[in-house]
Amino acid sequence: MADTTESLLQRVAMARQSVLEVLAKNGLEPGVCKPDWRPSQFSAMSTISRGLAMAAYLLDHDIPTFKRLMTSTASLALKTVELVDTDPRPGSYRTLDLQRDVLDAMAAGAWPEAAAMAAHLLTDLPSRLKGVSPLIRVMGRAVLDCAMGNLVGLAGSAANFRDHCRSADRNFIGFAEMLQAIASVDSAAAQRALPVLVENHRALSVRYRALWYDLPDDRLLCIWGLALVNAARRQGLPVPAAPPVIPDDLLVPIGGIGGGATI
Repeated sequence: MADTTESLLQRVAMARQSVLEVLAKNGLEPGVCKPDWRPSQFSAMSTISRGLAMAAYLLDHDIPTFKRLMTSTASLALKTVELVDTDPRPGSYRTLDLQRDVLDAMAAGAWPEAAAMAAHLLTDLPSRLKGVSPLIRVMGRAVLDCAMGNLVGLAGSAANFRDHCRSADRNFIGFAEMLQAIASVDSAAAQRALPVLVENHRALSVRYRALWYDLPDDRLLCIWGLALVNAARRQGLPVPAAPPVIPDDLLVPIGGIGGGATI
């Protein structure tokens, strides 16, 4: 039987209750870490913050908490990779796959956090590319260029991402086209990309079982789409919402900075 919105929301609520009970049992608060934590603990709290951010919006329509915790997701991920980068041993936390945390910050309109994470991931990029899939290789580079505001670089990396999607991973082509529209500051192209991106999200929610698309909250909210729409609006492109997966009340102002919170 196919999942319904109601059943997915029930799963989100159950997951939130379970996580909050664990945090309370250990005397912890969402998004708050101890200075002496190991990288794995920072990473775990980053993931927890992401889930609680989405639950806050989906269950309570609590936009400030969504933005605060989604921003902390990226900040904690950056702390994780900074700690791991001081260790000469290779580790999975060093890979370009962490571009997903950059997108989380962009979804919250937290541009300084997105840029800081992107700038760090761009250091020692050849090493970070080891072991990542071709999809993450091309998508990740385009996302980092976008977060850095490097429209010249984005023109090339978004084109590479689009070309990849034409031959493989076709359900990501709307994301690639939105990034191309941002690179060229093309409002009409962004408007055309939006319905493709939303349809990609629907397809990924049904068929894809990697990245985030096996989680109920990510099936209800298109966080990566929200991130790219916000990035387009920041560049002055009047891209509208696409409810319910890209809600209007989570969009940043056109040509404006949005309201991310820094922890």
